[in-house]
Amino acid sequence: MKRWQERDCDGGEFISTVSSVSLKPGQSDILNLHFLPFCPGVKYCAVLLICPQVGDMVYMVKATADLPLPSPLRVWHSSNIFFIPGNSVGSGGCVSALRLRCTVGQTCEELIRLPLINSSWENALAMWAQHRMTAIELQRRMLTYTLHSSSVRASMAACMLSKKQSQMRGVDYKKGVVYSVEVSLPRYFTVPSTVTMPIKKETNIWKNPADCDCVEIPLRFKADSVGQFSSQIVLKSCFDTRVYVMEALVTSPGGSVHLDFSSPAQHSVTQDIPLHNETHQDWTLKAELCGEGFYGPNVLIVPAGTRACYPLTFHPSAQCVVLGKLCLHNNYNGVDHVFTIRGVGERPLPVEHIVLRCPVGETTHRQLSVPNYSQNTLTLQVVTDLSIISGNSSTKVKPGQSALYTLAVLPRKQGGLSGCLSFVEIDHTDERDADKGNIVGRYEVFYTLEILCEPGTPVNTFDVQCIVQSSVAIEIPVRNPGGELLILNVDLEGNDLCGADWILIPPQETLTYKVTFSPAKMGKSRGSVVFQSEQIGEFWYQLELYAVPSAVVTLPQACCPLGKWTRQSITVVNPTADTVEVTVFNSNPRNYTLELGSESTLTVEPHSATQLGVLFTPSSIGECNHGAKMTFTCPQLPQWCVLLFGNGLMPRREEPLSISCTVGSSESVTIRFTNPTERPATLGITLTDKDPSAAPDCLPGTPDKDVFSLLLSQADGIQISEGGSLDVPVVFAPKSMDPQQSWLLISMKPLNAITSGKRGRKKLTTICWIYPLCGIPVSAPVDNSPLCVVQCEAGCQLEKKFDVQLTGYVPGAQTGNEVSNVLVEDFQCEVCYESEIEDCLTASIEAGRRDHETGVVTLTINLIHNPVKQCRCSAILVVQHVSGQMWEFSLDVIATEPQVDDVIDTDVTEFGKTSALGFYLTSTTRRPQPFTAAFQPGTSNEFAVTPTSGMLPPVDSSGALINVFFTPTVKNKRHNARLTIQASGMQWMYDVRGVTPPLFASSPNDASVLRPTSEQHPNFVARNLRIPALANSSPLKVRR
Repeated sequence: MKRWQERDCDGGEFISTVSSVSLKPGQSDILNLHFLPFCPGVKYCAVLLICPQVGDMVYMVKATADLPLPSPLRVWHSSNIFFIPGNSVGSGGCVSALRLRCTVGQTCEELIRLPLINSSWENALAMWAQHRMTAIELQRRMLTYTLHSSSVRASMAACMLSKKQSQMRGVDYKKGVVYSVEVSLPRYFTVPSTVTMPIKKETNIWKNPADCDCVEIPLRFKADSVGQFSSQIVLKSCFDTRVYVMEALVTSPGGSVHLDFSSPAQHSVTQDIPLHNETHQDWTLKAELCGEGFYGPNVLIVPAGTRACYPLTFHPSAQCVVLGKLCLHNNYNGVDHVFTIRGVGERPLPVEHIVLRCPVGETTHRQLSVPNYSQNTLTLQVVTDLSIISGNSSTKVKPGQSALYTLAVLPRKQGGLSGCLSFVEIDHTDERDADKGNIVGRYEVFYTLEILCEPGTPVNTFDVQCIVQSSVAIEIPVRNPGGELLILNVDLEGNDLCGADWILIPPQETLTYKVTFSPAKMGKSRGSVVFQSEQIGEFWYQLELYAVPSAVVTLPQACCPLGKWTRQSITVVNPTADTVEVTVFNSNPRNYTLELGSESTLTVEPHSATQLGVLFTPSSIGECNHGAKMTFTCPQLPQWCVLLFGNGLMPRREEPLSISCTVGSSESVTIRFTNPTERPATLGITLTDKDPSAAPDCLPGTPDKDVFSLLLSQADGIQISEGGSLDVPVVFAPKSMDPQQSWLLISMKPLNAITSGKRGRKKLTTICWIYPLCGIPVSAPVDNSPLCVVQCEAGCQLEKKFDVQLTGYVPGAQTGNEVSNVLVEDFQCEVCYESEIEDCLTASIEAGRRDHETGVVTLTINLIHNPVKQCRCSAILVVQHVSGQMWEFSLDVIATEPQVDDVIDTDVTEFGKTSALGFYLTSTTRRPQPFTAAFQPGTSNEFAVTPTSGMLPPVDSSGALINVFFTPTVKNKRHNARLTIQASGMQWMYDVRGVTPPLFASSPNDASVLRPTSEQHPNFVARNLRIPALANSSPLKVRR
């Protein structure tokens, strides 16, 4: 047997139903303790188990008492207070929590009615008294139904008050019990800090709490955001602790949310409206929905602590604008969620996309199922934008059903057409509600159509054959059977076909339409010629096209004198969409030369043509062996050939040859003669003073041997091989200033004097070449002056043009009987210097001309002189012809001292001190350049510059810093020096002037300044702008 004892200091808030526990050997049991606290806090209880056999045991029990459960309140009916089902407690108007409703920013003021009697505390006293009763007392009160009588609670209260005498000393309870008031959300809820509960002597305070009186305290609530706010009001005194619950629902001032819906007619769109239930009780929302075309459930249940969505659907039956309203009423808290809604029904989507294949000239039928989604019987009008569609103008459809509609399509020309077929409600005016803003349009459904008009049977089929790279015309007769003018549009199908886009036919007449077939490569293809008209429809002809290998193209015969050449052109066409590389094979390179340059192939751009030059050089008189075949091949095009034929003519008078020489001296010129034939021959060379063109037999005369002479040991019977050359020197030695003229005759006779042929043997004639010679005597020069003096200032640029005359024999091409003009491309020129100096002179040939009487060729030379530094030298202008002849002309090149770029004035305030000045300099290009900086020789050591070398940064950068130092050693004099900064392709010069103190007033600052010179310097920028080649970025200055 064990006994236990309970010890506590709070009036016995721990209760046990047993006083002893009996345990058998090895047995365990549970001891139940009841904890009934009357005030919050931590409580302790010591449980002592006493047993003589095993000894004493002590258990310490720790218990924590929290705040009591919320107590009911008495409320008055008010606009700010709302009631929900399940919130009432018993009878008498008591609620478990006070619930307020207001908007954001609204101040809500109410009176809280607190009962004088704490019913929860009274019930706890009765329960505690029952545990303290003896068994007999408990049975007696159960029989008399007095377990919860006021006397029981009073006795327990007196017992507890007797233990709290120390806490109640000095407190007057005659006026009432004072409670301290605490709020869990003081930011939003405001109540008094204390409240007094009165005690009335004539009133039995232990009567039923529901019948007791109440105390009113003011409550103020204000929130700055939307939401649900819950707060506890705790009342504390030395007797008891009370808890009351306050809840507030804050909504937005507008009270409603606007939703816009947009959907094609007969199609629906759904918007889910989220609802979040953060309470511990399920919500039942009732929906009130108005607005045509809007649908949604009538009731929505949102479980406690979850989130649900209300599905709002808009399904317009026609094009419309509908305004509506949705109200979701919450039965739990009485809140109404209001939504203003607007729905726009747009043009409906097509019911179906229909693709029809219809032959031209034949009617095709198709049945369509036309639906009626409305609740009324509709008469629908048929509307289409395609003229080839026909059918009934209207159809009737019952509500919720479909009707069949037969569609007829009769195309009049081939091709593709797209359009739509609409069924629109008839005799319907738009329903408008001016007050509600609703607009309901006509009911409409439509189909999209894609009609592929396939060609019918052709009127006729033509077989067309054409050679590649050529053209053939097809003539098609077209008749106008009507009495009006007929305009036919023509559509050609085929890459190699071309013709007019239309044809105009008078009434009752027949015209011929011409189409051209120009194939680019071999093969078979198919084409068509389609005639279309709004009056008669469409008819067409089919073409079977055959491209056969190309025939050989023959160019006109080329005629050229023996020893000359003439040019012909071959047109090479590329009809493809790709760039082609054409390879050319020449069967006769002896007489024909292709102008391909260094390239072995000819490049032709897509859909273009180029001219290939061919030079014909005859090797005999007549047409013998002067034929050639040019074969063109490339991967993209078939092979084709071009035949060329030439005719060698007898030589004609050559270009005049001029020789100039001073009187009393001699000058020689060499004429190179080449055997143009394929046979060895003998030459005879003579000079005559008579014009051979006036002597038909070309008999040589006897010229003045002292004026013109030949430096040949043998002038007759000179043998020359085929293609060999012979230089014929001619000497001109004038004795007077009278012009002299002579003719050089070179006659050639082949060694094999006969040839065989079908007509027997034929002698080869002697061939003669005539070279007119013009002697120009000149007086002896006073001095050996140069051709031109080129003078320019260093750092500037000079552009100069002058003419030079080329004397002697200047070869030229000949076409037919006319001597061609001078080709600038046949000459090139350059400038050579006698000493090793920097290249600063550039020459180019701009134009050339020949004097037809004297044969003197005059060239216009353009010189550009851009010296960098001062110099004086001689140069030679060399002009060279493609034949190898060369002419030299002397030039004097002078670069004078350049003008300075700027003047630097520096002065010192005290003798013997150093003055420093710095400036920044950049390169004239976008790349860094090395530079050197130094004063010219002879400069005093009073001046110095740093750095003496380095790199100039690119243009548009900050530049490199150049420092100039001046340290005077002699007073009362002006010190001058010239600073030169040399870079690649550019030079800068500065005049540095230093002044000692007596010449200038002292300055508070020793730093020197860079002052502009007072002298008038040229505007180099303006000069540069006058030269187009240097106007943008060149650092050179130009002087003309």
